[in-house]
Amino acid sequence: MLKNELTTDIQKWVDECGQGKHQGLIPTPAHENSIWDTDFIPERYASIEKALIESQARRLGITIPQALMEQLLIQNGGELDECVQDLFNNATINWTNATVDGIETIDSWEHGDECNWFDSVEGIQDKNLLIIITSHSESQLCLDYRKNGPSGVRALLILT
Repeated sequence: MLKNELTTDIQKWVDECGQGKHQGLIPTPAHENSIWDTDFIPERYASIEKALIESQARRLGITIPQALMEQLLIQNGGELDECVQDLFNNATINWTNATVDGIETIDSWEHGDECNWFDSVEGIQDKNLLIIITSHSESQLCLDYRKNGPSGVRALLILT
């Protein structure tokens, strides 16, 4: 990219910011005690009503853990605040912020058996009971319902 083109692109971005574009959401007081990183909250991560969360849970055929439900009511997905809080009372497996950066919006969650990533993975049983809530490169962060069934998540599972 030439210097003039770069300068033009920067100026365009600055002008758009002046027009109210590229603005993030303003953190609410509830964000202070949440899992969400609030340095910048894109519009796509706006909070979601309980009825919409329940609708998505029905689509997936699962019960969403109460702790995660509470976080989605604050913000529907987003970057995590360095994983300082454990949503599942120490029931997570390999929970790490180094592998995934955040959680996707609930409308994009899918069953493991719907994801092409699992096509090349052998030995994972009951992929339909893994709900992928985010992925990054070769890592999948899943709600793992394999032990307790769709009404009770056992853990978070990171597959790489």
